Amino acid sequence: MAANDVCNLASEFGVSSNITYLKYKSTNKFYRLAFDIPFLIKKYKIDYAHFQYMLPLFKQCKEIVTIHDVLFLDYPQYFTWKYKVLYNFLIRLAAHRAELLLTVSEYSKNRIIKYYGIKKDEIFVISNGVGEKRVNNKLPKVLSSPFILFVSRIEERKNHLGLIKAFVKSELWKNGINLILAGRKTACVPKFDVYMATLPEVIKQHIILSVPSDEELEMLYTNCLFFVYPSFAEGFGIPPLEAAITHKRVTCADVTAMQDFKELGFTMFSPDNIDDLSAKMILPAKTKENETALKQIATKVLKKI
Repeated sequence: MAANDVCNLASEFGVSSNITYLKYKSTNKFYRLAFDIPFLIKKYKIDYAHFQYMLPLFKQCKEIVTIHDVLFLDYPQYFTWKYKVLYNFLIRLAAHRAELLLTVSEYSKNRIIKYYGIKKDEIFVISNGVGEKRVNNKLPKVLSSPFILFVSRIEERKNHLGLIKAFVKSELWKNGINLILAGRKTACVPKFDVYMATLPEVIKQHIILSVPSDEELEMLYTNCLFFVYPSFAEGFGIPPLEAAITHKRVTCADVTAMQDFKELGFTMFSPDNIDDLSAKMILPAKTKENETALKQIATKVLKKI
C-alpha cells in the first residue's frame, strides 16, 4: 500500500507480515502518476496495481482501476474545467486500458458504459462498505439538544442550501431542534454564504457547522435525532448507510445512485422540492422511532454491502 502519510495508513490497516507500506515522494497526484508510482512498481516488481480513477503515464504491470462515478459528465455545472476536460480524458483512458475495471454502484456502471463505450460484461460493481463498530459516547453538553445531522463536505452539489431552507421552513428550530452540518467547505458556495448571512440570529443559532474528528463523527451519528442526505448527485453515498447502521432514520434524496436506497426503507424525497423535504423532516422529528424497523433497515444495509 502506498501513500504520502504511511503512518496514517498503517494505523488504519495495521501491521502484518504480508503488508508493505511505501511512501510517495510527492503529494502532487500528477507527479505520483508520472514518477513515484512507476518507480515503485519497477523497484518492487509489482504484478498487479490498483488505482482510483486514473492510471500512471506508462503501463508497467497489470492494472485494476476503480472509477467511482462520472458525475462531472451528467452534472458539469458542479465541476471545474479540470474534471470536464483533463480528468475526463485521463479517466476515459483508464477505463479502456485497465485489465480490470470496477465501480461502486449500478448507477455509476450504467453511466460509465454510456459515456465511455464500455461493454456491460467488462465492468464490475463492488459496493462501498461501512463498518459495524460504533462508539456510544454521549455528546458534550453544549450539543446535548436534539439535532438533525447531515454529513458531507460543503459544496453546491451537496445541496446544503436546500436543506437549510427546508429546515427554516419546517420551523423545527422553534422547538429547540438544531441542524448540524458536519464537513469542511471545499468549494466556493456564494449562494449558501449569502443565505446564511440573511438569516436572523434566532434561526442561525440552531444551524451548527462542524468539522468533527472521527470519534466526534461517531458520536454525532449515534446521538442524532435523524439523518438527512439532500445531495443532487452521488455515485454512491456512504453517510446514509453509516447513519442507518446506528439505527437512525434516514431521509435521502431520490436521485442518481441514491435511488437504490429506497429498497432499504429510507424516506425519499426530491432534492429540488423544499416543501417535500420540509414535511419529511417534520414527520420524524415529531413521531416516535420504531426500533424494530430501524434494526431491520440496519440488517438490510449490512447484507447489501
